[in-house]
Amino acid sequence: MGGSCRFYGKVPIDIDDVEFCGVEVDTKLKCRHGLQPVPRVAFEGTDTGRRFINCCIEDADRCDFIFWYEPEWPMTMKNALQALWKKLDEKEQSMYREIDSLLNHMLQEKLKAEKEKEDVETEMAEIAAEFEDKLQVMKNAVEKKNKWFMISVFCN
Repeated sequence: MGGSCRFYGKVPIDIDDVEFCGVEVDTKLKCRHGLQPVPRVAFEGTDTGRRFINCCIEDADRCDFIFWYEPEWPMTMKNALQALWKKLDEKEQSMYREIDSLLNHMLQEKLKAEKEKEDVETEMAEIAAEFEDKLQVMKNAVEKKNKWFMISVFCN
């Protein structure tokens, strides 16, 4: 088993690699938990693509044991990776800003629609109240005419 240095430290985010997976059985190295390490491939920063072995625990309890198989990348590769991650981060930030803008626009449209709905409901209530008032006036007029009609019928 070749490899660079073994140390305990920050373990990078990793990705699955079907050609570099499983339990590392060719090593006597153990993690802080005393467990067989597993092969991983870094997917973070200037270590992207470097293979290493690390604790086999997959959650927050994973320890900081790390053993790199490859030496650090040459500076030109590190610079290229750093530039790619920066572009990715800029694109991600741009997408977040666009999503935030769209959500803000949607919220403004929703508030506008709610205000318009409220205005329509108020207008409908006013129209209904006006209609009720006119209906009551008409009922009173009909009732008054009915009284006069009944009086005229009884008087004749």
